[in-house]
Amino acid sequence: MGIFNSTRRAIGAHTTLNTTSIETSRHAAAHAPRGSALLAHMIAGVACLAGVIGVAGQANADVVYFNDFEAEAFGTEWSAVAIETTPVLARSFLGRFGNENVSLSISDLPTHDTIRISFDLYIIGSWDGNTIPGPDAWGIAVAGGPTLLHTTFCVSGPTSTRTQNYPDWIGGDSHAQRTGAAESNTMGYTWSNVFLPIPVQTDAMWQLSFEVPHTAAGITFNFFASGLQPIDDEAWGLDNVRVEAVPTPGALVIAGIGGLVALRRRRR
Repeated sequence: MGIFNSTRRAIGAHTTLNTTSIETSRHAAAHAPRGSALLAHMIAGVACLAGVIGVAGQANADVVYFNDFEAEAFGTEWSAVAIETTPVLARSFLGRFGNENVSLSISDLPTHDTIRISFDLYIIGSWDGNTIPGPDAWGIAVAGGPTLLHTTFCVSGPTSTRTQNYPDWIGGDSHAQRTGAAESNTMGYTWSNVFLPIPVQTDAMWQLSFEVPHTAAGITFNFFASGLQPIDDEAWGLDNVRVEAVPTPGALVIAGIGGLVALRRRRR
């Protein structure tokens, strides 16, 4: 699960500058005749800048927030504080929730042009999907911005023919229950009623990720559900929530140009 960390930290860089072509160009500049030395240096500069632009296009994001909810306490970034541990595997997660809105607010973001959020969505209990007595719907939206997903999920007994909309949006195509789930019946939650007195295991986990164009210094995500029965029957939760700020490529290009100037000074 990792450790709780609500502060900004950088991912280890996985991008590389094409140093081979740059060094080759610098070698050519060093051994070129006087009359062509300037041209050779210009070629080296272009190669360096091209490498920088390539890095900008592949730049890693800054992890501005991560929480696996294994710590006993965390900050005020969440509008609701409810921690539960799964009966099996003893996973701590944020929840359980029912027909309510839960918000995550992140501030002091670095310069960026895209925000990426990823998390594990726990669907717990007898979710009916887009069939009667549903629809049992769940969604995520950016406050003051776009809705990233609004769909239905279905988690039912092994012989059930109930369906869900996910991976399509609510009102879209129907799919078999648990379609797209990364895990099924791993958390130990069961459900039964007077008509089905023998408990059946009803839990599943989806790993979701979304990107949204964004440049402001802060962002709020709203997670919501509707159409659910009481929380001991149908509920949801979140785990391993990660928010990343994808850098603006132009900022990296400017940094690379600064490196190019330094390179030119070293050659003098």
